[in-house]
Amino acid sequence: MQSPPRKRFHKPCHLPNKAGKQFFEGLEAVFENYHLHDFRQELNLWLHAALASEQSAYGEGGEREDLMDFVNCLHRLIEAFCIIHMNRLSQKNLPAITKEVLADANRPFYLTEAEKGNPAKVIQQFRHTFRYSYAKAELVDLLEGVFTYKGGKTICRADLVMFYRHLLHLVRLAYRMDKSILRT
Repeated sequence: MQSPPRKRFHKPCHLPNKAGKQFFEGLEAVFENYHLHDFRQELNLWLHAALASEQSAYGEGGEREDLMDFVNCLHRLIEAFCIIHMNRLSQKNLPAITKEVLADANRPFYLTEAEKGNPAKVIQQFRHTFRYSYAKAELVDLLEGVFTYKGGKTICRADLVMFYRHLLHLVRLAYRMDKSILRT
């Protein structure tokens, strides 16, 4: 049996672009690759690198303060999306031990108990606090700060673009998602 002819200049989409029908598939893909613990650890490393880099966009105190506040809100956004994802996962037929391991790896740290119960509100706060264009620009500046970092912390440069794409995907979802998605 012959394989179908290769389709030239075509790459499969790693993360869905549409927030509507593919919303939950996108979340599943994101949290399949990174757990909350991974996001926390990597994002904090990125923050350190961007603040310590000699060539980053964060030369002024106000820019550094904005970055720290943005990263804190980004942590909260990631946790809110993870809660939505985990709530859907709990409805699937996974073994109890698997659910326990996933719950432990995805334990929220930045959200209050009330926010854990209403992650949609956290997502709305993120959208109201930051314009989409600002959030995208801040992610690029953060990535640039990591690329130019020459300090003592070890950064795995092989995964930088993949991690950036996952962060950008979650930010896109925050601005593109329909309110009805959260009611499912």
